[in-house]
Amino acid sequence: MLRISIELVPYGREEFAKLIGRGSIGNVSDLREFSDYKCTFEEDSWKDHVHGPYSGMLTGWPRNQHGAWEIVHAALSAALRPPPGVRD
Repeated sequence: MLRISIELVPYGREEFAKLIGRGSIGNVSDLREFSDYKCTFEEDSWKDHVHGPYSGMLTGWPRNQHGAWEIVHAALSAALRPPPGVRD
């Protein structure tokens, strides 16, 4: 499983860092060459508005051919839909 964390670091000052988002990408197909992944992402309240949780399935991912950021990108695409009025 991959775990993704997003921190807000106001003014670049670590002492004020706050976790504002998290996600996980878990293989559900016994580590096959082309694997399926369950993807979940959620955010903490931002200006009193909670976004998510989001979830989706990434299917047939060639797990030995790509790096970590590529699967994060693909998983986000599988789980998120563009907001109304915003084009892909």
